[in-house]
Amino acid sequence: MLQDLLCQTKGEFEFTDDTAEYLTEHQRILRLPFEQVLLMVAELKGEELASQRSFADPRTKFEVTSVEAQLDDALCDFWRKTKVLFQGCGATAEEISATLKCR
Repeated sequence: MLQDLLCQTKGEFEFTDDTAEYLTEHQRILRLPFEQVLLMVAELKGEELASQRSFADPRTKFEVTSVEAQLDDALCDFWRKTKVLFQGCGATAEEISATLKCR
């Protein structure tokens, strides 16, 4: 629950009709010592930054060099949906993402 609250971005909220039981169950999370909350936030941000560094820039172009590999079902489905992007001048992660969201 605390992680969900920390991950909210400006303007995100929702109204819920939670039961008293649900609220009682999650009140213990909201009673954490301040130092522990700071440590948790720092850890989450550190993990987020570390994972961001492991990804290529979203504008990086990916090209197909060979189509001889054996693909499992998930990769076959991915290839079927995106192969037109890779034929020619390649595709960026942004283009691939946009194509997959449209389907």
